[in-house]
Amino acid sequence: ESDCWRIATNGLPPGVAAYLHWNGTAWRVIANPADYVPGSIRCVSADECWSMGTTQANLQSGTQAASAELWNGALWTDWFVATPPPPASPTASAANPAEFGLGPVACAAPTHCFAVGQAGLGDGPYAPLIEQLT
Repeated sequence: ESDCWRIATNGLPPGVAAYLHWNGTAWRVIANPADYVPGSIRCVSADECWSMGTTQANLQSGTQAASAELWNGALWTDWFVATPPPPASPTASAANPAEFGLGPVACAAPTHCFAVGQAGLGDGPYAPLIEQLT
């Protein structure tokens, strides 16, 4: 295989990950935003890959937001993810913020990808989250 991607976390601080790209000869580290933590990656072609993960939307409070990135063959760019409203809960507060995360992604065709994850409050409960990427 001459075009392969991997998300690396080994040897990195907690909550930090890097993209590794195999070009058929060697692995190369590809930069991603400092606050983006990829959870999965799926490529439909050499110039279209989707990465699902989480960003630290508010580093001070640790609130997490679902995030996606798109590889266009040259660089990763942020992709808009529609975030549902926080669940109604009597325990919602600044100390117990809503969290949204995306992980596995699957593509039936280049313009028909889905990512799954979870949405909820920091102390639970969590509900399934499904995003369609087109």
